[in-house]
Amino acid sequence: MKNSSETSNKKQWLPIVKGIRSGAIDSRSEAYKQFMEVRLEGDLKGMGPAFFTKLICFLNQNLDAFIMDQWTGKSINLLLGKNLVQLNNLGLVTDDNDEEIYDQFCQQIEKLSELLECSPIQTEERIFSEGRGKGEWRNYLIENYTSVSN
Repeated sequence: MKNSSETSNKKQWLPIVKGIRSGAIDSRSEAYKQFMEVRLEGDLKGMGPAFFTKLICFLNQNLDAFIMDQWTGKSINLLLGKNLVQLNNLGLVTDDNDEEIYDQFCQQIEKLSELLECSPIQTEERIFSEGRGKGEWRNYLIENYTSVSN
């Protein structure tokens, strides 16, 4: 049987999911903003930006949204030479990233895709790379990320 907090949490985020899927939420930044508002109210325990950007990305591909997790965030930060995506001391994406930062992150993926001459989603996949120790970019990122400064 579901407890009342689990049910109330679902009532907070399920309308966002439905809005993204139906197109009622028509921008990636608005989708991000709505998830973050629910999170900051304490109703998305265990579901931070790295998780809900996956939902935004996969629920409606017309939003041109991308996954902002530790690997893509670190990649963009390293490529920019500055910390656009805010990460904690464990290297995880923090709640300090608002919808404007998320939109800027997505714009950087789009710009990078032009340089790489591939689609933005292919670019995102490239900067995500492969698991630890497997992908060349991931290895490079692990070795060089600490050199990024604010």
